[in-house]
Amino acid sequence: MTEFDRFKRALALTETKDCPTAWGDEGRACGRWQMHVDFCFDYRPGGVVVGETWDEYFDDCLKCFWLRHRGEADSMLAMAAIFHLGHWAWKRGDHDDEYLERFQRNWAALAPETPKTEVS
Repeated sequence: MTEFDRFKRALALTETKDCPTAWGDEGRACGRWQMHVDFCFDYRPGGVVVGETWDEYFDDCLKCFWLRHRGEADSMLAMAAIFHLGHWAWKRGDHDDEYLERFQRNWAALAPETPKTEVS
């Protein structure tokens, strides 16, 4: 699993327990990552391609988000906060501690196992 794959899975678990048909924010957010229309237009302005599923579109929007912000975020927790609150809110120091704690638990649960070595 790549770092991005682990991030998007942890984020989906944090947002909706990975439910691709979830609706939230009074109908303004949908999908496993609870994306808003303006978020999608910011990160993938071309819109949905004919034949593409919403889940594929949202996945690609998230990948575009990742590529834009990964260099500025010093941790996966920062990436999750930027996704959840927005870039400027994170820069101002705004936090949603409950959200970040959920993300941290999900991120840790998805950590690759370290091979066990025998001690002689």
